[in-house]
Amino acid sequence: MMNYLDYYELAREPFSNAPVSRFYFNSPQHSQALVRLTHLCSQMKGLGILVGDIGAGKTTLARRLLDSLPENEYD
Repeated sequence: MMNYLDYYELAREPFSNAPVSRFYFNSPQHSQALVRLTHLCSQMKGLGILVGDIGAGKTTLARRLLDSLPENEYD
């Protein structure tokens, strides 16, 4: 039986349970959320909650936020 990756000439798995940052689309809503979350982190006060439907990109956005924060300022 032929592997579907070979059959469809795919270079990698098309579906994953984990978010893949290279497929991130910076929509206006995602951009605004990232700006707000970054501001929230810079204030170091209170709590922020990111909510959205399944598959909306919450985890990907959170990972993007973590990657953007300076390591020397945040543990």
